[in-house]
Amino acid sequence: PGKFTKVQTFIDECSRYCRVSFFRDKSLATFSRVLEEFERRAQIQHRQSKQWRGDSGTPVLAYFTDNASEVISAKQRERLASKLIDLKLSTPHESQANGIAERVNRSIIDLTRTLLHQAGLPLPFWHLATEHAAYILNRLPTSSLPGNMSPYEAYYGKKPSRQNLRTWGSKCWVWLRREEREMKSKIAPTARAMLFV
Repeated sequence: PGKFTKVQTFIDECSRYCRVSFFRDKSLATFSRVLEEFERRAQIQHRQSKQWRGDSGTPVLAYFTDNASEVISAKQRERLASKLIDLKLSTPHESQANGIAERVNRSIIDLTRTLLHQAGLPLPFWHLATEHAAYILNRLPTSSLPGNMSPYEAYYGKKPSRQNLRTWGSKCWVWLRREEREMKSKIAPTARAMLFV
């Protein structure tokens, strides 16, 4: 834990499905890698969505963002234009213009703070809690979608399975192979207590 200092959220405007990416600095090279990785992952994930029609087109049509320098630089604009991705900018100092992203960011931060506090874990675990917060928010019903469906359901066209949801930061037991055990006795513990993150 503790190797990341920044988070970038990506939200599908139609379904409100969000993804998070983590990185260390906001240099042009680093941020370009973050965007390229997101575009690659979105292309793969889009094939499983209900919007996919069997074509090879890109699911990333546009980025709607504030006037962050790492996004509006000439090199970044050139890269996006070469991929036919539109760049839409909100009005400077008007966070309300980017309301969907601002609300999702606030929800993720609030849930991240809650997860860290209830688990009693220190701040270096923030990126793991943030990733889990996005996972949970994608599966919760929201009033911003018809019929209060979840972003997951709107994106994939099926209800999310809640079978694998566990309490983040709870005690769990991890089975140890025989060669990993401290004592090789038949009555020695076969598992080690850990935290689920």
